[in-house]
Amino acid sequence: MAGPNQNMAPLRLAQAAIFNGKGFEDAAEYARYLLNFQNRPLCPSITLDPSRFSRYGMDIPRLINSIGWGDILPDRNFGFLPEAVRMFYANMKPCYHISPPCFTTIVYNYLITINVELLSLLLGIPIPGAKVMNESDFHSVDFNEGDSLRLYTRDTSRYYPSDFHSGRLPDDLKVLHFYITRFFLHRSHGLTTIYPSDLWILARAKENRVISYPHLVFCSYAELS
Repeated sequence: MAGPNQNMAPLRLAQAAIFNGKGFEDAAEYARYLLNFQNRPLCPSITLDPSRFSRYGMDIPRLINSIGWGDILPDRNFGFLPEAVRMFYANMKPCYHISPPCFTTIVYNYLITINVELLSLLLGIPIPGAKVMNESDFHSVDFNEGDSLRLYTRDTSRYYPSDFHSGRLPDDLKVLHFYITRFFLHRSHGLTTIYPSDLWILARAKENRVISYPHLVFCSYAELS
């Protein structure tokens, strides 16, 4: 799959990127970029080999492979232009009223339209498994948050008042949650909180059920806009 993806990606990206001659939609958007994005530091990526946790009796690679994300970890370091990254996020707009849903952004005067399939192609990651894009889809994949919380967390409320604190997870799922929040679906807040989407991923890993990573990444991008 790697060869065809590499050949097709430039063509598909060229079809998705249209020169519009505008760096930003209007002066207000440009002012917002200068205020909130221009000097924002980029979050560094982590490089932590999950197999190293075997010394503590934890098989983290098995958990990651069970949801079909094992190929995402190695050699995923990309070169990038910091200003282009900031423009990408500053200009994102969701387009849920069309089918398939997509989001748009403007980078260096190019209007770029991205859907899940194109994101999968550019990342070189296929889309097998459960295709969930938001929490309202959980009913379609037979996921019950309360049942999973009781099954996969420990009763340590004495130390963690919140039922959704990652400290209540067993050690192997605690490490997997670390990977979810710092690598797979990177976020800068709520790092110790078990969100429903986190719990769904943890439960699927325990149950050896594959998840479509591009769908979750697409959803996380759209939520930032």
